[in-house]
Amino acid sequence: MVTLSPDVQANYTFLQNLQNYERTESGVHLFCENNVEIEIRFLKPGMFRWTLIRPGYQEPLLDYPLAKTNWDPVALKLTEEAPHLILSTKEMNLIIHKLPCRITVLDKQGNVINKDDPGMGVGWDGKEVRCWKSLAKDERFFGLGEKTGDLNKRGREWVMWNSDFPAYDNQTDPLYQSIPFYIGMHENRTYGIYFNNSYRATFNMGAGNRRYSSFAAEQGNLDYFFMYGPEVGEVVADYTELTGRIVLPPRWALGYQQCRWSYYPDTEVLNLAQTFRDKQIPADVIYLDIHYMDGYRVFTWDKDRFPNPAGMLRELQNMGFKVVTIIDPGVKADSAFSVAKEGIEHDHFVKYPDGEVYVGEVWPGASFFPDFSRPETRRWWGEKLVQ
Repeated sequence: MVTLSPDVQANYTFLQNLQNYERTESGVHLFCENNVEIEIRFLKPGMFRWTLIRPGYQEPLLDYPLAKTNWDPVALKLTEEAPHLILSTKEMNLIIHKLPCRITVLDKQGNVINKDDPGMGVGWDGKEVRCWKSLAKDERFFGLGEKTGDLNKRGREWVMWNSDFPAYDNQTDPLYQSIPFYIGMHENRTYGIYFNNSYRATFNMGAGNRRYSSFAAEQGNLDYFFMYGPEVGEVVADYTELTGRIVLPPRWALGYQQCRWSYYPDTEVLNLAQTFRDKQIPADVIYLDIHYMDGYRVFTWDKDRFPNPAGMLRELQNMGFKVVTIIDPGVKADSAFSVAKEGIEHDHFVKYPDGEVYVGEVWPGASFFPDFSRPETRRWWGEKLVQ
């Protein structure tokens, strides 16, 4: 008899026994009790995708965060034994337990890399979904984006919900970046999990217990990618192959950079640059925050504070400085503002489900927000950056 942790809600429905399965080209399709299904697809010998399919709940899988969706076939061997199935590649063995349906990932020497919590494993409560993983004694966790606290994220629960808290401390969460990917390490083995869900999510990395870690979302699919190293660099390489890699940055972007909440007017920026040179303090980049804009309108200059932007930029270039101008995605809701007007006319802004354009409050006041999930909007915004 497995006793549930007190912070697990009693009204979760948990994944039950495996009843049947079908071998697929890239993995296996599982059929469990209560008409619940699971799709497991191998993308590489050390990486697979795990997707829960619940009766009565359908939402499209997120593919737009993925830079790569077409993968080469993986050599797989499927073996069935009484208590479980085994999917084997040259890098791992995936054990699929039948009673109840849970998974365990082993390396080729039989060591446990990661496994579902045997009692809870996978559950849902209405639209909420959660996956529980057993904690290894010495397991450490890294990642999850811009977070406070220690580099090792074990022992706390972390929220994925971009938030602006200027006066944050060492315990504040969430903050500005939400990256639902973490790296787990124990006994010289390293793996990564990318939770492919855009709803408000939480990652419990052993907060309040020594038994499990978990990841959950308020809505959406329980859809995650598992990747095995065993080295950290191999996990990161797999993750970036899946979600995309930045272009090689210019050398100056790796230099010393000076940034704070706004330098203005232009004379202050030039005086700052000259002071760095006079004092022989290395610096390659100066940032301009929102006060260079005209009323916080993105892609504009304040003509009083910066009457000759091109001339200022030339002077800074002559002193060896590059300049980064902050670009905010909050577009001032002003019918006379060309960016706002174009965005409305070409359907580029985020909307409510009923089709009304969403209006939020940020630095410009009432603002629209580009819907970057649309390729047309990404191209439009990119053209604005080039201009």
